[in-house]
Amino acid sequence: MTAPRNARPQPSGGRKYVWRCSDGSTETYTSVTTILNRVLAKPAIMPWALKVAGEYVRDHLPSLQAVHREDPDAVVQLVKGAPWSQRDAAAERGTLVHALAEAFTLGQTPRVTPELAGHLAMWKDWVATKHVKFLMSEATVYSRQMGYAGTLDAIAETDDGLLLIDYKTSKDVYPEAAYQLSAYACADFVGLPDGTEQELPSVDGLAVVRLAEDDWDMVPVALCPVEWSAILVLYRASERHNLIGASLGGPGRML
Repeated sequence: MTAPRNARPQPSGGRKYVWRCSDGSTETYTSVTTILNRVLAKPAIMPWALKVAGEYVRDHLPSLQAVHREDPDAVVQLVKGAPWSQRDAAAERGTLVHALAEAFTLGQTPRVTPELAGHLAMWKDWVATKHVKFLMSEATVYSRQMGYAGTLDAIAETDDGLLLIDYKTSKDVYPEAAYQLSAYACADFVGLPDGTEQELPSVDGLAVVRLAEDDWDMVPVALCPVEWSAILVLYRASERHNLIGASLGGPGRML
């Protein structure tokens, strides 16, 4: 997977964005997705992971039995890793679909592999059906005031107005999409590739375009700046490392 422009992976996970200001100074911003992943609970993950692990055993039982004869511990690792392998494959597919959409938006003609052809066909059908005209594609936005940044997929004029858009290849649209797009909409400026800063256009709404292999859907999501601000507060609290002091002693402990 390719990180967005100006994004840097962090050793502890997640990513930060680095922006070089016109005066030559450098600013660092935490990514929106890193904040959301740290703060939001995802109760559906555990049932999904158990289901995928069970299906993996069902579908690979003969080969797992052969592995078990040689290395029983390896079976544990295979079954345990099955959900995350599936998750990573889905994330990689989503990244590639995003890259193809951006390339075609810019008038390029990249090679499309058979496994992605359906998703791209649905993207083209959405563009034609909604009479989409792009103003921005894969634009990185920054909030200097709040200290975060993220890369939106598109801002485009559509039959439903000027929309800030995010592409998803998941089976459904989840509430965190509203927080993600609200963060982008509340940013201070767009960082352009040439290093200049541009004011973020005022949009009529936010929407997720869900691109499956054989259909598409455009789903409006709410602008919720208050909820996004609360998420930022919780994230900053989670980043504090001075909340618990050293022990002052107790029974059986030496001061």
